[in-house]
Amino acid sequence: MTAVRKPRYQNHDPFNAILREDWIKSIALSPDSFEAFLYRPVDQSTSDDSESNYEEETVTELDTNQDTLTYSNPELVPVLDCPGEQESFFMMDDNGDNLGEGPDPLLLRIGSTHVPTGTVLEWDEETASGTRTVWWYVHKAMGYGAAQVGVIYVCIPMRDFNQAPATE
Repeated sequence: MTAVRKPRYQNHDPFNAILREDWIKSIALSPDSFEAFLYRPVDQSTSDDSESNYEEETVTELDTNQDTLTYSNPELVPVLDCPGEQESFFMMDDNGDNLGEGPDPLLLRIGSTHVPTGTVLEWDEETASGTRTVWWYVHKAMGYGAAQVGVIYVCIPMRDFNQAPATE
């Protein structure tokens, strides 16, 4: 006898789509959200349609995060910090001065779907000396739940283009 089993999460797609839309709306409507330009990496891979195995590569690439990437045109997206997901973000103290940046990566909620690793975010932020533009690289995505309705993005800083590069 062959039993037919009902799959887990069968027909949950419409509900999950609504939850994803609400996740993005909640980011945009938050009083703490800000706007950023999102640059998605463009896939530059080319497929070789030839049937020949002549000089086929024998070594596979170990770390694809080291590729040189080309980026799409920017799209404006709402972004929200996630201090609740990062305990060390609550307070950092340096002899009475509160530090704005810590050694840990920045956790963000991005109001867009399908944000791949390698994406770059650019935004302006106020500092004591004025406004500066910063760039952050999306290093990893952590989804909520089995359907990954919401996603927290782990971001690391990129080079500060407003300053001269360090000389070695």
